[in-house]
Amino acid sequence: VDISEKDEEEEIYLSQIVPSRIFNLTQLENNPKFKNLGTLIININSGLSNYQNLSENLQKIGLKTQIFEIKNGENFIKSLKNKETDLPLDKKFKILILVVPDNTQYSLNDCLTFFDSLFIIFQSMNIPELDKIVIISPEDYFGWEQGANSLSSGIGAFIKTINREFQIPIKLINSINLEHIIQEILTWDQIEEVAYKDNIRYTLLRKKLENIPEI
Repeated sequence: VDISEKDEEEEIYLSQIVPSRIFNLTQLENNPKFKNLGTLIININSGLSNYQNLSENLQKIGLKTQIFEIKNGENFIKSLKNKETDLPLDKKFKILILVVPDNTQYSLNDCLTFFDSLFIIFQSMNIPELDKIVIISPEDYFGWEQGANSLSSGIGAFIKTINREFQIPIKLINSINLEHIIQEILTWDQIEEVAYKDNIRYTLLRKKLENIPEI
């Protein structure tokens, strides 16, 4: 019996930056749909220091926040074995927020430690219980002007894998402006990557490249 297989065509996508509308919210406090939603903020190597009062502002819109620290120089796995570190994963969190440090707050050698810690945290969580995952990065214009944040790119790729496997909505927010961040979380328009520059909101869209001529 002859078995013929049809060659699968390779799909190639291009990323395109598109200016988008900025949300105008008249009321940021006590949003009913966010009332008491368990929210875990993972503060990676003091990245939260770039966002003063972020947790407090999230609480104003109704989220019930808890902060968990991941730091370089700490043997996270060893601490767990020695019971020196408690994972706050016994609660049913609905929103997970990862706060990425800027380029001055970590070295490339730290990245492996951070990812080891994140893998353990995600393995310990009930991921299907999550409603959404947010990554907050202090990059400007997707890092294309002042240098990309390699840790942000790596974590973004990791979270996209989680999204594809578990179908959990995700969003990568490139901004240091608290109002932008709160607006993105509140309105949630299904755009996976956004960035702000000169008070203009940009979205990163993927387009399939059609009809590529053979060389």
